[in-house]
Amino acid sequence: ECHTVESTEWRRLTPKPPLFLFVPRDDALAAEYEKGWKLTDIFPLNSVGIVTARDSLTIQMTLEEMQSVVSDFRSRDPEDARRVYGLRKDSQDWKIAWAQRDLLESKGGRFVRILYRPFDVRWTWYSGESGGFLCRPRAEVMRHMLCERERERERERENLAIVTTRQCRRDWHPVVSNILVGHHAVESVDISSIFPLHLRAIWR
Repeated sequence: ECHTVESTEWRRLTPKPPLFLFVPRDDALAAEYEKGWKLTDIFPLNSVGIVTARDSLTIQMTLEEMQSVVSDFRSRDPEDARRVYGLRKDSQDWKIAWAQRDLLESKGGRFVRILYRPFDVRWTWYSGESGGFLCRPRAEVMRHMLCERERERERERENLAIVTTRQCRRDWHPVVSNILVGHHAVESVDISSIFPLHLRAIWR
């Protein structure tokens, strides 16, 4: 059926701040909804999850696999590493040479667990350096999810964080994590955001 400007049944919209939605919406419960607290007000320090830029290289199922990849990858010629690990062309934000330099020069890098998908805990190597082994490690937030000494995890209080999505194309289902979080930890199609419960006063 063909519609024209004259034949279309138009509905007047009155977009209101702060969203200015250009779709019809029933605002009957809006005032009650707005009484709730925003996560960003409760947890002012937050970010999206870690972006690796090369999951197949930087995320492994076990600690042993991650250790093996790091040991081998950092010692290869960049083009040889690209071929062996099936890495696509370098991007503006991630380059093989940068990743190798991070692995070789970082003094604080460590092997850590990461929430890759819901209930899917894997391993990565983390230094907190942007543009290194991990493209965007989100150090300003993720540092609060790290024990200062991984080997003392059993004796040190772990942090907790709410992980959710700000936009949902499917069902909304937040999770809770006590480890680092990837940027698709909640949904494979939506970006995950992390809200740490505690902020560490000291970071080394």
